[in-house]
Amino acid sequence: MATESKFSICLTDIPMNTPSNDAIYISGNFNNWQTNNEDFRMVVDEHGIYHVIINKIPGETIEFKFTRGSWNTVECDYNGNDLPDHHLSISNEAVCFFTKVQTWKDLCDEDERVTPGVSIFEHNYFIPQLNRYRRVWMYLPPDYRSNTSSHYPVLYMQDGQNLFKWGISSVNGKWNIDHSLNKLFSHGMPGIIVIGIDNGGNNRIDEYSPWVNPKQGGGQGQEYIEFISGTLKPDIDQRLRTAADRDNTAIMGSSMGGLISLYAILAKQDIFGKAGIFSPSLWFTDEIFAFTAQTEKQYSVKIALLGGEQESESMMNDLLALYNTLRDAGFGEDELHLDFYRDGVHQEWFWEREFGHALMWLFGSEEMQHDEEDLLTIKIVRNGVAKLYFSNPYSGLAKLCLINSYGKMVWQQETSATKQHFHLPTQLSGNMIAKAVLNNGKYLFKKVKL
Repeated sequence: MATESKFSICLTDIPMNTPSNDAIYISGNFNNWQTNNEDFRMVVDEHGIYHVIINKIPGETIEFKFTRGSWNTVECDYNGNDLPDHHLSISNEAVCFFTKVQTWKDLCDEDERVTPGVSIFEHNYFIPQLNRYRRVWMYLPPDYRSNTSSHYPVLYMQDGQNLFKWGISSVNGKWNIDHSLNKLFSHGMPGIIVIGIDNGGNNRIDEYSPWVNPKQGGGQGQEYIEFISGTLKPDIDQRLRTAADRDNTAIMGSSMGGLISLYAILAKQDIFGKAGIFSPSLWFTDEIFAFTAQTEKQYSVKIALLGGEQESESMMNDLLALYNTLRDAGFGEDELHLDFYRDGVHQEWFWEREFGHALMWLFGSEEMQHDEEDLLTIKIVRNGVAKLYFSNPYSGLAKLCLINSYGKMVWQQETSATKQHFHLPTQLSGNMIAKAVLNNGKYLFKKVKL
C-alpha cells in the first residue's frame, strides 16, 4: 500500500490589494472543496511566501483553487474571469509546488485603487550577490497584453516603494510614475516596462554605493548592480517581452539611488544605454568623479541629470563638476542633458514633476522631445573677437553667466531681448559652462570653449 507523504503548496505572489487581515485558504478535491477549513489555511513565512502542507500519495492528481474564505473571494484572472482548477500530479521527487494569484473575484473591479499595469513581480526576490530578499514591482504599458507581438524597452528604478501611486505608504511621498507613464502613452509616446526594486531599508546606503563613506556606510553597490544586471535583468528578459539590447535598457534613481544609477551606467555601459540621475548624492564620495574619469566612454549613452537650487548649497556645483567630468571622459554634448531648477527640492514631488520630461528625452522620438535647449542656443564665435550669441523664445529677463572649470563665475550679463549677442572679454579662454537663468525659474547649460 502506498504511503502518504507531506507536500507543500506555496504562493509566491498575491495581489497588491489583498486585505492585510484576510486569511488565504486552499480548497480542493482533498478537502471536499471547503473554502474556509482551518486545516488548509495558508501560513506566511518571514519571506512573505504563503504555504500549506497536505498529505498525499505520490502519483495521485490533486485539483484546487485559492480563496479568502468563500467562493465570492476565489482567485480569478485579471479581467475577472473564472480560472480552471489547478491540476497537479504528485511525484516522488517533488516536495513543493509554487504558483501565484492574479487577482480576487471580489476585488478585480477596484481599478481605482490599483493602477492598471502595476503589479508586484515578486514579493521576495532573492539577491544571491547579497544573500537577501527584496520586493520587485512591475509596470506594464497599457497595450502590453493586447499588442502581443511587441517588445518593450525596460527602465530599472531604485526605491521601488516610492514610485507608484498605489501601494505601501511612503513617508517621503511618491513619484506617481504610473500616472506619468499612462499620460505619456495617451499622448503618443511608445510604452515602456518599468521594474522598481525596493530599497533595503537599513541596507539602503550600503547597497547604493560601491564606495564606503566612513560615517555613512556603503560598499555593497557593486554587488547590488551585479544583481540587477546579472540576475534580475536576464530573468525579466526571459519572462517578459522586452527589447533586451542596451539601447533599450535604462536605469534611474534619485539621491543615493541617483548615485548608484550613475555608477551603473558607467560600470555597465554594455548593459545600460540610458540613465536618469536625479539629485545624486555626489557629496557621499569623491570616488565617483575619479571613477568617471578612469572609466571613460565605451559606448554611446544618454544620461539625464537633474537638480534643484533648494536641495543644497553644493548641488549645482556638484552637477556641473559631474557634467564636466563626463564630457572630459568622452561623452558628447548630445549624450548629456542637464536640467536645474530654482524651485527644485530634494523631494519626490520634484522628481515626479520632472520624470516625464527626462523620460521623453531618454526614450521619446525626435518629434516628441521639444527640449528648451533645442529652442535656446548659446554658442561662441571667434573672429578676432569672441562673441556669445543668445536666442531665447521666452519673454522676460534672462541672466547669462560663464563659469570656468574651477566653478568660478567669470562673466555675467542680463538681457530681456529674445535675441542678442555679446562681445566677451579678451582674457577669457579655455573650457567653460555657459549658464542661462530663465524667467520661468529654469537653468540651462551648455559647455563651450573659448
